Amino acid sequence: MQETVAQVLHREHVALIGPGGIGKTSISKAIMHDDQIVQYFKNHRYFATYDGLANSMMTHATFLTRLAAALLIDDASLSTIRAKLLASPTLVVIDNAETFLDAASDDGDAISVDIEDLGACSSVHLIITTRNENLPNLSWCRQDVGGLGMEASRDTFKAVYKFEDIGDRLDSLFSSLDHHALSISLLSHAAKQNKYWTTARIIGAWEQQQTRLLQRGKGKSRNLAFTIELSLSSPSLQPAKTKVLAFLRTIAFLPEGLHEDDLSGVFSDDADIQTIADTVCLSSLTYRTGDQSAGGDRYTMLAPIRMYIMDQYNANLTYQDPILVSVRNYAYQQVSDDPEFWGVQESANTERLLSFDLTSNHVQHDYNACLRTLESVEYLCDALYNYHPRETSTEALIRKFASLVFIVCKIRWMD
Repeated sequence: MQETVAQVLHREHVALIGPGGIGKTSISKAIMHDDQIVQYFKNHRYFATYDGLANSMMTHATFLTRLAAALLIDDASLSTIRAKLLASPTLVVIDNAETFLDAASDDGDAISVDIEDLGACSSVHLIITTRNENLPNLSWCRQDVGGLGMEASRDTFKAVYKFEDIGDRLDSLFSSLDHHALSISLLSHAAKQNKYWTTARIIGAWEQQQTRLLQRGKGKSRNLAFTIELSLSSPSLQPAKTKVLAFLRTIAFLPEGLHEDDLSGVFSDDADIQTIADTVCLSSLTYRTGDQSAGGDRYTMLAPIRMYIMDQYNANLTYQDPILVSVRNYAYQQVSDDPEFWGVQESANTERLLSFDLTSNHVQHDYNACLRTLESVEYLCDALYNYHPRETSTEALIRKFASLVFIVCKIRWMD
């Protein structure tokens, strides 16, 4: 880390590159709070994250909006952002950059151009975290972020697990996880939740889970697959696994997570949802942000866990999937009843749902579903126009959808 601090202070741009959950975000935050960095940049240190956004939702306007919010300015224009950064030496961390580096070509290219423009300013120092190596055209000090050292792996595990002094008895297990920070953290929480009193019990449970997943063909992404599935098999989660998965799948689908005030509304048929949510948080599969800028406490999850849940459990989502029916019924009603609040606090989640619906075969062939979706698009766009102006990814989808809407309406009229 000290090498990276020195690079930043020497006006180098730094790219932290590595797989999800390896610790890139934690490293970038530690750099931001390093004594030398604080002394040099003072309060001109900003953290802009693009976690939780699907690539299909990542537009040029979304990039600028999130960056402006991180800089604590209302005007999301590049000129205003640039003026703020030129005022004094400034450090900007851009987290989860793969979200826009992998975005559709036009938006992705425009975002890269903006970063190149900002990075060319002598007062701007950039740190970017990403899972891929497709970087904007600047001179970067590339740092490949690997796993933890053995001592750090032990310390990460012992920070949660207190039942027994593990000594070096789990070192081979940490090595099999490639010292992957998030996997070790999840493993420690699973051991605590399961009340595995001894290291022998931990190793036995791990080997059993590993064998089961390999037999199911889920051994490729072993670091997270094994630890997430081990957490899901814990006694505290297993009895209600169906409800737990519904909660996790919902959180994974919504880019900004789920506000605690909306929990009972989305899961209206589940009186135990608050207990489920709190129990899942104890496993560290999800967490509560407590971020007042995002409207208070939200249930959300780290990007690598989100990706795993989306790949393993949400890969074949359909319009009539129960979790989407619950989210849709609640969100569409709310954006209609309370457009000002929903347009500001929940627009990204509603946009994600609308984007899914606009590309759904069901909506394209069902007249009532089509009208309901378009009506909700209108509510959201009106709310954004009046209370929180920004572009949305639904605009391009609506243009593509227009001809299909005409055909559906024509068929309906003929009937």
